[in-house]
Amino acid sequence: MMIRARTLKKRSDPSTTTCADGHRCDNHSECVENPNDESQYFCDCDASALLWDEAFAGLSCEHKATTYCKHDQFFCTNGSDCKRQHAGDGTKYTECDCADGYEGSHCQFVAGSAPQNWPNDAASTVITSRHHGGGGVSTGGIVAILVVVLALASVGAFFGWRYMTMKKETRGVLDDFADMAADSMTGKKGNSSSKEGVSKKTKTKKESST
Repeated sequence: MMIRARTLKKRSDPSTTTCADGHRCDNHSECVENPNDESQYFCDCDASALLWDEAFAGLSCEHKATTYCKHDQFFCTNGSDCKRQHAGDGTKYTECDCADGYEGSHCQFVAGSAPQNWPNDAASTVITSRHHGGGGVSTGGIVAILVVVLALASVGAFFGWRYMTMKKETRGVLDDFADMAADSMTGKKGNSSSKEGVSKKTKTKKESST
């Protein structure tokens, strides 16, 4: 079982951590206890990959990927190239064609310095889709999409609220006009009735005087 180690101290560079046995981990990689030797620590480069959205390799995760391969979510460091190979069973796999002076599965070691029995191959196992050509969306892209969606939702909600408010205001104005029209018609009917009453009274007086 891999046990996360507590950091004894950090150097002046905040991205560098010193493990309990003095081993250095760069690029915000994490100290992890070596399952093959409890007194020894190695660097988990996946922490760097998740933070920087880049793959790293090396004993201290000091080498950033310089080439991302099209297959197998693989990468190479130190200017090395990807190479497609055929296995004995007919399947294909990807490896790195290391530049002069380097070795290792990702060309992360200076020639002759690769450690024995080192866990995790001293390299990132997490590679984002934007690097291996999977057509996916990176974390930054997802955040950007969410921001745009939230912005559009907010604009839509505002215009919806504004439309309903104007609709209510328009309805209120129309109701006021309807009330005024009704009052006006009621007033005209009242005046007409008064005039008819006066006319009848005048006619009655004239008939009685005759």
